[in-house]
Amino acid sequence: MIVHDWIADTTAADVMYSEVISVWPHHTLAQAASVLLREQISGVPVVDSSGVCIGVFSVSDVLRAEKKVADERDKAALSDFFRSDLALPVSVYTEKLAEIRDKTTPAAEQPVERFMTTDLVSVAEDTPLVDIVRSMVDAHLHRVLVLDTDQRLRGIVATIDVLAALLRASQDMGESGEARHLREQQHL
Repeated sequence: MIVHDWIADTTAADVMYSEVISVWPHHTLAQAASVLLREQISGVPVVDSSGVCIGVFSVSDVLRAEKKVADERDKAALSDFFRSDLALPVSVYTEKLAEIRDKTTPAAEQPVERFMTTDLVSVAEDTPLVDIVRSMVDAHLHRVLVLDTDQRLRGIVATIDVLAALLRASQDMGESGEARHLREQQHL
């Protein structure tokens, strides 16, 4: 079997990781970040109570969440200030900022569903590897979800899974070639 044939015959089911760790939409950013750290992964699917995949939460989402919450806090502060009498003493503004800070939930305590990516790139278990790789490259992704027809999570294909499968196939092909060569040598 040559590499081209192997790629043409390989599907998501052949290379996917099926013991996927996921989080719930109500998990906080802190909880989801803990999962990423503990499992040493850069992203995690978000599934609802019926197992339907509704998003992906990644390290990038953590960074965007911090900025989004800070921007919202700043916007709230500015709108309060613009509605205030500009002649108020500084102490009043300081008090207003403290109120805004106390009313605004820190990003770490907010639910994942508020910051997760919902524009999912997914494939079916029978999707050819070449199509999976094309999807990953086109969307600049490190992982694609493998979903069934009901949008339930079946597995995940990450770049490391593709590379590991390619390495295994290369080794298998190399061993087959070596075995063939040895057989040929024995028949001489």
